[in-house]
Amino acid sequence: MTNVEAVVREVREVRQVLAQATIKLRVQSGSTALAAYHRVLDSLNDFTKELRLHADFMGEMGEPPPGAALERIDPSGPFTPANCRWATPLTNRR
Repeated sequence: MTNVEAVVREVREVRQVLAQATIKLRVQSGSTALAAYHRVLDSLNDFTKELRLHADFMGEMGEPPPGAALERIDPSGPFTPANCRWATPLTNRR
């Protein structure tokens, strides 16, 4: 399991806890607590989307070789697999 997959699993678990807490919030706290809950849930959803994009990108790039860093081929271009490569400190100096 990759680090990204582990984090996605943790986010799912947090969502389940939040879903269970929703029932208690509705009964005990009213709309203010529910609004806070929905803000947290929206943030988790956004975070999950970003993690999936990262996982997709890394899936296309593959694992970095030891000591390599991600480098854009065209520095003004986007961070896409077509414009990125794994560069070692030696190739990074060019």
